[in-house]
Amino acid sequence: MSAVISDVKSNEEIYERLREELEKNHWGEWAVIVKGELLAVAPTMEEALKDAGEMPPDALSRMVRRIGEELPKVVRKL
Repeated sequence: MSAVISDVKSNEEIYERLREELEKNHWGEWAVIVKGELLAVAPTMEEALKDAGEMPPDALSRMVRRIGEELPKVVRKL
């Protein structure tokens, strides 16, 4: 598995682990997760990105997601 895919999966796993709490307390807000760590939650995407700060140079991906929004099922070949 490539490092990028591993990084993306780590971010997705953290979101899923925190999902119930995030949806209960922050429905409709935006979350930023980098390197498997929740960095920010804010009412707008712009605020969340600002609060999260610059992406660390060793980070390979960043998850920016609206809490409570279901993502479309995507089929991708990796």
